[in-house]
Amino acid sequence: MAEDLQPTPAEQKLIDAAAKGETADYQVGDKQADNPANGAEWGEERTLRAEILYDLCTGARREWKVHAKGVQAVGARITGSLDFQGAEINAPLLLGFCRFDQPLILRNARIRTLNLSGSHCQGMRADGLAARGDVFLRDGFTAEGEVRLLGADIGGDLSCRAAEFKNSSGFALNAQNMKVVGALFLDRIKLGREGGFNLNHAKVAQLLDDVNSWPGPGQLILDGFDYEAIAGDAPTTAEARLRWLRLQPTKPFKPQPYEQLIRVLRRMGHERDAREIAIAKQDALRKSGELGWWSSVWRLFLGVTIGYGYKPWKAFIFMAVFLILGMAVFYGAGFRGLMMPTQAKAGGVTPDMECATSYPCFHPFMYSVDTFIPIIDFHQQRYWLPDTSRPGGWGYRLYLWVHIALGWLLSTVAVVGFSGIIKKD
Repeated sequence: MAEDLQPTPAEQKLIDAAAKGETADYQVGDKQADNPANGAEWGEERTLRAEILYDLCTGARREWKVHAKGVQAVGARITGSLDFQGAEINAPLLLGFCRFDQPLILRNARIRTLNLSGSHCQGMRADGLAARGDVFLRDGFTAEGEVRLLGADIGGDLSCRAAEFKNSSGFALNAQNMKVVGALFLDRIKLGREGGFNLNHAKVAQLLDDVNSWPGPGQLILDGFDYEAIAGDAPTTAEARLRWLRLQPTKPFKPQPYEQLIRVLRRMGHERDAREIAIAKQDALRKSGELGWWSSVWRLFLGVTIGYGYKPWKAFIFMAVFLILGMAVFYGAGFRGLMMPTQAKAGGVTPDMECATSYPCFHPFMYSVDTFIPIIDFHQQRYWLPDTSRPGGWGYRLYLWVHIALGWLLSTVAVVGFSGIIKKD
């Protein structure tokens, strides 16, 4: 309390306005002169002392009545430390387009709504803030220092739309463990060269952001960030959201931001984009270096062949390629007379693929299919083999073994992929 302080005319103007539910407007109508960035030059006619403002907002002086509309000031300079730590502010607080000479302190304070739109401050320390309604840090709000909302509980929206954050020694917006019942607006934001967003284990109902408001690489913490939907015009394409996820520190690898985004996109009906994010998650895990070499190689194989189970149809492309390659190889073997019958004399194989009428004919494509796909039997493999007794025969025999092994492997992977066994979001 500051009972020994007598209000100045500027402060009395605010006290009278608060009693009537009106706004105390200190602006002079000149854009340059009213810019809070120039607020250090504002005189006593626009100056409010922090002690007086504290007493008015908290009801410390009973003779100062506050209307249900709350304390509302526009275009004022607040001098001294406005420290609401642990305070109970029962009415809405609007300090719009104001200049704070020192950081605003709201640690463990309880408030109805807080509106600092357009104001200029030296950072804000609001760890544990409990707001029953909205918190507005928007429309030109500028913080030259960290805005801390660690563990804050906001019963409405938190809007940082069109705000500017500058902090060269840490996060510009540190909202770890914050809870927002409504939406988190992080769009049209200006960020300094340094400073990012820490949303570690924050929880919001909706996220509304844009590409131009994202921080630089390594300056976005999303581990544990929980949101139910991406709202408004915020990007939902896999391409854009992968850029967003890659702004996180590269190590250690955190799977939760990928899994959260996958769930949200699916809930919103963006199944294709969710699938691309799921594949990107597996790629990021493989490239993180946190897996053994064998596991990395196996995941690379699954990624290339079936998209880790999210694109199992890709296996058929590889199967078709090897079937055609096998046809070409076995045609060459037959053309050179290196395919021998295994159970009876058939008169050999001529360049035009003639064979004895009493013995199954050799067909390169059917032979490729028969040896490649385990469950198919075209009566080719059992009747024909490359002749290893002749020059070049061993090369074709070795390729046959590789062809058979690849067939088993790709067929198995395709079945597993379509069954959904290996898919993990």
